Amino acid sequence: MENLSKALLIAGGVLIAILLVSLATRVFNSASEVSKAYNASAETTDINTFNTKFTRFIGAVTDGASNETQQYATMHDIITLANFAKDHNHKENAILATGFTDTQNPAAVRIDIGTRDTFNGTIKTVGTNIQDLTQDNYNVLMSRFHYKDNNNPNSNSIITYKIDIQSYNPVGRVNHVLFYTQPAAGENYKDTINNNLENTLNSF
Repeated sequence: MENLSKALLIAGGVLIAILLVSLATRVFNSASEVSKAYNASAETTDINTFNTKFTRFIGAVTDGASNETQQYATMHDIITLANFAKDHNHKENAILATGFTDTQNPAAVRIDIGTRDTFNGTIKTVGTNIQDLTQDNYNVLMSRFHYKDNNNPNSNSIITYKIDIQSYNPVGRVNHVLFYTQPAAGENYKDTINNNLENTLNSF
């Protein structure tokens, strides 16, 4: 009888141990799934925040500070993004020993500039890897291609650029964009701004 009692106690202890292990496993798995879901959500948010730096120029955007609508990018916006891309590429170790972007690295971000012919709509890439240019180059671009007429700089004379997202990397981040001149209806940049922009970028 005494042996039977001991056997029952041992069996009960084993059963309780099994139940506790099973419960602990379920709690661990549940916590692990919650953690995975949280990490996936955080990663998605991070990717969306990253992409918004570029996608904000697709269509009209309202500037909350001044309540003005900004349809396209300006040269200032392009240079700001070029500096962002340069910093990002350094953080991702997507820079070659030469100091230029490793364009084969999917984590790298590349920014190109092009021109659009008003009459036939042809878009031509005239400058690649703008993120690799120097600060002096950026100063030249700002001084020549922010306003249509530097003698009369005002909001109506700002040169606008449209964005075309060329590609995303495997995790869904924008990694290649093209900004190109976007003349207003009736304007012709072909023989002035477009040619000057192409010649300037070729000189760098």
